Amino acid sequence: MQNSKAALAIPTLSPLETRIVKLMVVLFVVFSLLPYGISWDYRGTSDLTMEGSLTTKLQWGGLFLFSAIILFRHLQTVLDDLRAMNPFLILILLWCLISSIWSPLPAVTFKRAVQLYGLVMLALCVNLAQNPLRLLLNYLLYTLNAILVLSFFMAIAIPSIGIDYELGGAWRGALSQKNELGQAAAMAILLWQVKACDEKLGLKMLFAGIAFSALMLVMSRSSTSMSITLITSIIFHLLRKRRLNSPYSMTRIFLAINCVVLVMLFVFFMYESRMPTWSEISSPVAHIFGKNSDLTGRTDIWELVWMEVQKHWLFGLGYGAFWLGPDSLSQFV
Repeated sequence: MQNSKAALAIPTLSPLETRIVKLMVVLFVVFSLLPYGISWDYRGTSDLTMEGSLTTKLQWGGLFLFSAIILFRHLQTVLDDLRAMNPFLILILLWCLISSIWSPLPAVTFKRAVQLYGLVMLALCVNLAQNPLRLLLNYLLYTLNAILVLSFFMAIAIPSIGIDYELGGAWRGALSQKNELGQAAAMAILLWQVKACDEKLGLKMLFAGIAFSALMLVMSRSSTSMSITLITSIIFHLLRKRRLNSPYSMTRIFLAINCVVLVMLFVFFMYESRMPTWSEISSPVAHIFGKNSDLTGRTDIWELVWMEVQKHWLFGLGYGAFWLGPDSLSQFV
């Protein structure tokens, strides 16, 4: 009797609410990846990025409104989830909002913080559903694949939009830039692997999904996404094995990597009587992905960013107030 009461005390989403949450996950992916306002005009400046368009506000405002309604209908469960939340995550959320006080663009920081809070509300809604991990996995994966298919046809049928000729003919498809297409493809490859481990999946379907996502990843020419795909896939399959899924598994992996690095440094020192430079370390890895030792100028960018970090090393500049495109505070970078 006590078990039945306890089961009744836990509110679950109604079928209608579950369908709304699924739709919100799909729209979250679409709004996050497709250009602002679902517009493929790439001539805009930072004004749209900082102020946002009416279409964008209606898109995300609708998601956040439905999230708030669902959370209010299951308020007690939501409060229980918040009590179990990582306290450091709560501190980060508070910092994002409070940083609007000293931000050089307080309105922008406040808006970005509100957006972040809205995404947390959406995550809490997903957590109310039955088997939230599988729901999130399936609807993220299917939506990402739909965007990749759309990007494929846009690159073929409308190359003036789908291909960035200024970057050597790299595909960007329906997205704003090639790196975003690479990120979407990389995420899809990883999610296909997770799905195959979470449920029974036909080999033909799995191979087709991964192969198509890999094609889009290669056509995007995003070397960062390629390397991240390789690294995350290796880490995922290492950590899911039972022999490593045990106490101190991360410690073992960390020690193993350290041992390999130390042996390589020792061998280099024995032959050269000195420690390797950054160029000697990064060049072999960078050349695999068609880059040079400065990672296509990224090391210069890091030096400039570090100069800015030193000015605001304690409290930060302000959440979301720096990387806003042309004519913004990051212009000098």
